Amino acid sequence: MVNELAVIGEIIGFLTAYTIAIIILKRDSSYKGNQYFAVSFFIYGTYSLVMMVYELGITELVVKILAHSSLVLLSFGTAFFVISMQIFIYSTTWLKFKTQKIIFIGSTLIAILSTAMTINVISLDPVITDKNYIALISMGIWQYTLLIYSLVRISKVLKKINPSQKGVKRKIRTLWIAQLIGLFAPTASVVGNIMNNNTVVATIHIFLSLAFIFVAIAILGGGSDKKEEG
Repeated sequence: MVNELAVIGEIIGFLTAYTIAIIILKRDSSYKGNQYFAVSFFIYGTYSLVMMVYELGITELVVKILAHSSLVLLSFGTAFFVISMQIFIYSTTWLKFKTQKIIFIGSTLIAILSTAMTINVISLDPVITDKNYIALISMGIWQYTLLIYSLVRISKVLKKINPSQKGVKRKIRTLWIAQLIGLFAPTASVVGNIMNNNTVVATIHIFLSLAFIFVAIAILGGGSDKKEEG
């Protein structure tokens, strides 16, 4: 029996992510910030698609492969999302700093840990699996670390913006809201996986879709794309 609510959330996540990624690239595909955001959205959109197929419970092997793949996609989707935020608020100069490498190395290690963990399929109808809680919690902690780091950085920049720069401040505030909403995604993922409740896990697609929409509003709205370097 397919979880209809979960599938609806996954369809919304897939369509929102891919649509906004395409719109952003059409706006300006040469800008690094847009490129990184688009990659992040395509990864998240693929994650939603993978989870949609996962819900079908085709075979135990397919379920295991998709479960591993979904966690890897989440890890790198978050990495690109956070890096995109830094490019938008600090300019492409931020890419020269070691922080980017640390984010990618950490995300790669988490992805490897997620791939190495054992997943036992308890049921195919409905799909119920027994995952390694250590790997799930590690991923949750890493995602929270990245998202909170980004939220703090955006908050600092927001405070420094001159009140007369209303367009810029509005854009950064919109990105801040997007990042705040993004914090709910790992919560839904970790809690839902521990509870083996695919409906709870599926809410991640709704939170991500809302975050993507706010990012799109910031990018497509007025104000400068590049802020002070740091």
